[in-house]
Amino acid sequence: MQTVFRVNGMTREEANEYLDSVRLEYKKRLSYGNISLKEQNRMNATFEWLYKEYQLPKLWVDKPDEVFTNLLEMKDSVNGNFQELKCIVSESSSESKILSEYTNRKQMEEEKEQSRKQQLAEAQTNQLKSAYVRECGRNLASFESAFTDKGLDILVDCCNSIPIFTRNVEKWDLEDILYCTHKAPLQVRVNRHIVFLFDELKKSRLICSTWMSVASRHQCFISKQNDKLLIPKDLSTTLAESSKIKQCVKDNIHGIINRILSVHTEIV
Repeated sequence: MQTVFRVNGMTREEANEYLDSVRLEYKKRLSYGNISLKEQNRMNATFEWLYKEYQLPKLWVDKPDEVFTNLLEMKDSVNGNFQELKCIVSESSSESKILSEYTNRKQMEEEKEQSRKQQLAEAQTNQLKSAYVRECGRNLASFESAFTDKGLDILVDCCNSIPIFTRNVEKWDLEDILYCTHKAPLQVRVNRHIVFLFDELKKSRLICSTWMSVASRHQCFISKQNDKLLIPKDLSTTLAESSKIKQCVKDNIHGIINRILSVHTEIV
């Protein structure tokens, strides 16, 4: 309030009028009962000090001794109130610092807990999503082929040139396999070759990621050795042994897939 007096250049009369209006508003708030005792003491001390600081002059010409005595009492009162005000301000500052530290600590704890819950929820969601995707993948009606017509021609050349199967295949053979509409499974010449080829097709997103489950569910491939149907366990075990495949075969498959992707990109 003293800053208001200085900024607005108030006279003592104006300052007292302003103090009266603020004090009236303070008494209204006080009647609500939402001001602490410590805050009341601080406000009362502030008002008392300001009223004395801006006390209106009295004409005591005939009582010089009384004026002098009154001035001394005012000085002592002002000093006392000033010290009390300093203590209140100091205590308030200390409490504010403690409250601020507590608030910051609680906020950090709440943010940390919220982050932990969010990470847990995301992990649970991902687990459910993965389980759902795996279940859907196992039940797909086809390999979800993304081949273009030209790309499928290139794949046929690849299968016959390596060769992948025990007989040459036609375009319709691979179409039936990819869409799982075949009447009989294709016999594989070398298990590692078919597994490596289809896994690379998966990596290039030309077939679904759960191709092993689809191949087993729809009985797409049988082994040359014993006419045994290739199931996911056999396929995954064989994939783990892909390092035994000759490099020339790997290079051939990679080159074929790059050609397929190139044709696909041109059409798109």
